[in-house]
Amino acid sequence: MGFGLFIDEVGKFVTADNDYFYAPTAAIIYFVTVVLVLIVEGLHGRRAHHPAEYLAVAADRLTAGLAGGFTPTARAEARELAAKGAGEPGAHLVAELVDAVPDDHTDLPDPVRGGVDRVVRWLDALVDRAWAAWLLICVLVLVGAAEAMVGLSVVRGEVAGLPQWTGFAILAAVGASVVLLIVGIVVGRNNHLRGAVWMRRAVLISLLFTQLLVFRALRWTAAFGLVLDVLAFMALEVALREERMVKARRS
Repeated sequence: MGFGLFIDEVGKFVTADNDYFYAPTAAIIYFVTVVLVLIVEGLHGRRAHHPAEYLAVAADRLTAGLAGGFTPTARAEARELAAKGAGEPGAHLVAELVDAVPDDHTDLPDPVRGGVDRVVRWLDALVDRAWAAWLLICVLVLVGAAEAMVGLSVVRGEVAGLPQWTGFAILAAVGASVVLLIVGIVVGRNNHLRGAVWMRRAVLISLLFTQLLVFRALRWTAAFGLVLDVLAFMALEVALREERMVKARRS
């Protein structure tokens, strides 16, 4: 919580005059977010979860269930976790308690999970459309064009307080994304999975590098391009999942 409050007020802490609207604030916050995401991504999934970990989570869910009952969804999740912890000491007792917890027919709304589920369903339906790939390409081209315009503005000296090398760095990153996007389009004609992988690389360059510099130049206005990049990345993740499932069924 303290770290979150610091990041929220970072503009007041890194300047001599407590300026909340300090120009690099947006870029600093974005940079910290990117670093945290990379650290979590690097740590998560490096090893398979031990059955005891699944059992511990099932027991934690069980505590809440004993206090207020299980909705059908919560019971199904607890059963799945207990099943993954099978073989550990006390696993059968946890599984029996999960089945013994009384029903709770009042399922409180979860706006976060509901929103995520709706977005995933929407993307699932979208990637099945024949024109979805071209829509995605158009979105990436739009974002790249907007980023290139920002880079040109910096090179021309139209953005106060930024050295020209920042603009050249933005243009170089956009160029790299464009090259990867073209490779993705060409490769994707024969292999949709590999094409999506190349396109995802293009989006990653934009998310991890280009957007950082754009945030430094435009501050919070750059959030519009960031949203489009995130949506494109999510769509590619869904497409890659669908392609892998199709290949698995064929094999």
